[in-house]
Amino acid sequence: MEKIKIKELTGSGYSLGLDFVEIFKDKIDKKEKEIIWNQPELERVLNNINKQYPEYLQEMYGRADGLGIDRETFLFNICYSGFKRNEACTDIIVKVNENEIISGHNEDGLETLDEMALIKYKKENMFYFDFSAYNSPQGTTFGWNSNGIVISVNTIHTFEYHQQGVPAWFILRDIIFCSSIEEIKNKIENIHCATGFSLNVIDKNTNKAYSVEKIYDSTDILEITDRYAHTNHIIHENAKYHSNILGCTAIRLKNANEKLKMLKDKCDREDIKNILQFYKDSSEFIYRPIGKDQYPTIATFIFDSKTNEINIYSYYDKSLVKSNFYEIKEILEF
Repeated sequence: MEKIKIKELTGSGYSLGLDFVEIFKDKIDKKEKEIIWNQPELERVLNNINKQYPEYLQEMYGRADGLGIDRETFLFNICYSGFKRNEACTDIIVKVNENEIISGHNEDGLETLDEMALIKYKKENMFYFDFSAYNSPQGTTFGWNSNGIVISVNTIHTFEYHQQGVPAWFILRDIIFCSSIEEIKNKIENIHCATGFSLNVIDKNTNKAYSVEKIYDSTDILEITDRYAHTNHIIHENAKYHSNILGCTAIRLKNANEKLKMLKDKCDREDIKNILQFYKDSSEFIYRPIGKDQYPTIATFIFDSKTNEINIYSYYDKSLVKSNFYEIKEILEF
């Protein structure tokens, strides 16, 4: 059975992309159906990315070349991820008190660990741990950095794809080493996004948590002061745009909010994990079982700001990865 892959990487641009995919050699099906772009559309998308993030574009080309996948096909799947595919992932954040925040994230979408790895990216004197998929830039699932910032991401389904905008996954790639919500805001609020995303941020230095909804030219940031859940549609009251409510996003949000209301005042990590693992049947659930759902939950991520403890439960191999925030401490079975 495939175990979770753990790797440390340095570097940038094309060479980082090549080094990254070495982890996935012989694991990825390279015979992806080739996608033919409309040429003017391709040129617009490439121009938008190159203006803002040329280094990240080269990194993705390194991944494509390293895997032997057509560059344009690989890029298409990154640029339209979240617009073309089904909704996935659930987030819960609870501010227990002024000294503790507990957050949790279900990573949905895959049945095996073949296409994912836990990577520690090092840059100068900083690091960023990322649960990385081979075909998505860093910062698009969940992770944490040496500046004390913890993030998790959900897709937002928009009604349109704005070709004048930058693909969402590239915008998220740019925030992984940020040290505050202000820095994140400065990086994303003036960028026109082609679609949208929900970004949840915990700053363990200030013990504050935020929900960021980015859609097109709009950025709305909400400080979380109590119990909060997010799935795959816009929920902020001050949102400039609405979004599609597809599939089970409303079901998962309803169930999460109901479970949060039932929490005792002093909840703990186990309470949050139990909510994220809730499954009654195919019409009442948060967790999505492998073998029963098209986009199953492959892992659950739990963070506690009081203890700095991070637990990652991998459902495919039944492993528990434990971290003290700065390094992986142990891998157990559960």
